[in-house]
Amino acid sequence: MRDYFDAEQDDRRLADAHRGVLREVQRAPRLAMADLAARLGMPAAACTSLIEELTCLGYLTEAAGGLMLTDTGRSLFASIRTRTLFQ
Repeated sequence: MRDYFDAEQDDRRLADAHRGVLREVQRAPRLAMADLAARLGMPAAACTSLIEELTCLGYLTEAAGGLMLTDTGRSLFASIRTRTLFQ
């Protein structure tokens, strides 16, 4: 139960752009940064900043071949998705 509330609190600190990054990486694991920026329709520099922030928070990791959600990132994404479905 505590993990759910931690994830919910973390979600409220994230901007919509952060959520968009998490959503796209969830949809397409090992996505390259340039491809992610194109999918989100934003400049590569802006996308890189979001990725760095999410990586520092422990939600993303750069693996061989691209970006992936960490366990914490998957938990947060599931929390976001669940709340969105029930609103």
